[in-house]
Amino acid sequence: MSALKFGILLPNSGSLANAKAIRQVAIKAEELGLDSVWVHDHISYGSDWLGHRASGLAEQITEAAEPVFHESVNTLSFVAGFTDRILLGTAMIVLPLRNPLVLGRQLITLQALSQGRLILGVAAGDYPAEFNVMNVPYETRGAITDEYLEVLCKILHGGSVSYYGKNVHFEDGQFYPKVNSPPVIVGGGVIAVPEPDDDKLSIPALRRAAKYGDGWMPDWGRPELIERGVKTIKDLARNYGKEHSSFQVAFSTAFHLADRDEDALRATAKSIEFAEREANVVAKYGVRTPRKTLERSLIGSRRTVAERIQEYALAGVSHFSLVPLARDIDSLLRMMEKFGKEVMTSF
Repeated sequence: MSALKFGILLPNSGSLANAKAIRQVAIKAEELGLDSVWVHDHISYGSDWLGHRASGLAEQITEAAEPVFHESVNTLSFVAGFTDRILLGTAMIVLPLRNPLVLGRQLITLQALSQGRLILGVAAGDYPAEFNVMNVPYETRGAITDEYLEVLCKILHGGSVSYYGKNVHFEDGQFYPKVNSPPVIVGGGVIAVPEPDDDKLSIPALRRAAKYGDGWMPDWGRPELIERGVKTIKDLARNYGKEHSSFQVAFSTAFHLADRDEDALRATAKSIEFAEREANVVAKYGVRTPRKTLERSLIGSRRTVAERIQEYALAGVSHFSLVPLARDIDSLLRMMEKFGKEVMTSF
């Protein structure tokens, strides 16, 4: 098994989201030798979606809480200015809501000014409300994502680009400076199903990863389902003349490290329940039980978290993006230190 990579989601939304907190977490991640920091992405982010990857705990979310959200590309540009080495990832940009030419211009700039540290994670999105706000048809987001990915893959190298498609049509666009294109990680691919049914793979999302991606980032699923997804992507890639020898699989998952499993579960139970009740109902997934969520996350003692990392690594995951559940920045920083000293060193 090759060396694993570890990253952490920055507090770019939620109750802990502010410039000081983002700076503290990014600097601590680089100090500890983590490989990456990540941001998640939405354009319009309402109170009905507060449980979705927001920093902090559910206990801090009240009726008066504002859905604070710092835009993803701007946040990474901010972080690039005071870090030197750490990779800068988006997990995930909701691609059908973005003008791919403008986004391509932003990403080329970030890739150049950060000296090649960008990881571009994109997905089709799963929050209907913001599609309504942006006047983008939710039902056709997959097809839009595919076309925008084609455009981006051309633009991300820089130079003169033309494209003739259904939604995008332009000739002799000039995109400079020329850069090494960042790796493109495609998200999605696992359909979370309420109990007692088993989760499923989304073939269109896996086909997207096989055709356009340099990697895949699911945010849900047992190790055996992730392993099936990896095999499916490799099989599909042959249809596009790609063997994906350097294909990477990242896994984005909830994270809380404590001395005992019981302590970790107690600290995160309300947050998990809140996310299930609010966010997943909005996305029409239905409600999954906390037990099902905990079985697919890195929540627990040092031993439990290390064992789950090993299980996912054996399934093909090479990069972990930790989505921390912590009550404040100080406890988050302490948890990061604990992870760096007690878990990360084992791998």
